[in-house]
Amino acid sequence: MEIVINATAFKARCLDLMDQIASRKLLRVTITKRGKPVSELRAPEIAPPRPSIIGCMADKMPQLTDAEWAQIEAERASLRDLWPDPEAMDIAMAKQLGTNH
Repeated sequence: MEIVINATAFKARCLDLMDQIASRKLLRVTITKRGKPVSELRAPEIAPPRPSIIGCMADKMPQLTDAEWAQIEAERASLRDLWPDPEAMDIAMAKQLGTNH
């Protein structure tokens, strides 16, 4: 429902009209001055709820074969031989820097 009201009447009924807009009993109030529209009061648009992003990439994950997993594990094993464990690396860095660990 929409109404057109002059500024004087709007001034007297302003809070009531705002409550009616908020409760969606009124959709729009057009305020006039000397018969010409000067302002409009209406409820804000209610945006539809956004879909959740939780799980949105679930079907996008690559499905690796057993052979691909085996290759990854073999690469990890070869890298373990090249790199010391984190604690040993911390100790070596502390020695190089001359700090106590």
